[in-house]
Amino acid sequence: MLEKLPAREIRFCFDTLEDAGPLDGIRAGLLESKSEYSFVCAGDMPFVNFRVVDLLFEKADRHDAALPRWEDRKFEPLHAVYSKKLIPEIEKAFEKGRCSVLTPVFEMQDVIFVEIAEIKELDPELRTFANINTVEDIERMIGSVVENERL
Repeated sequence: MLEKLPAREIRFCFDTLEDAGPLDGIRAGLLESKSEYSFVCAGDMPFVNFRVVDLLFEKADRHDAALPRWEDRKFEPLHAVYSKKLIPEIEKAFEKGRCSVLTPVFEMQDVIFVEIAEIKELDPELRTFANINTVEDIERMIGSVVENERL
């Protein structure tokens, strides 16, 4: 089983490169983390499901990463668990001028893909992946919550 930091410990870190996108934030977080594995989540995903996070940690154990994969074979690289083995791959990607999160992920040798069907067993509505970027997104999400409470 993976060792996790106590829930009460919060550590802040910051990107160091300009215009490197979320990949530099992931690098900064992995460098700061005391654990071998870290959960990475986009800042616009406010409904993170702890059961899904636990599943990703379980799947990542003794592997390089655990990454959700949709039915259409697309990935959720900003809602995944990565080992520190990603750090040198990120550095190589930056050296090549590449900032896509998936570039270094696909260079790792032992990535576990977690199918959405398995995640749906824990989060049937897949709210853990909901993005809130606009006022309309907030209104739609509030409407969905109110509707579900009525049912």
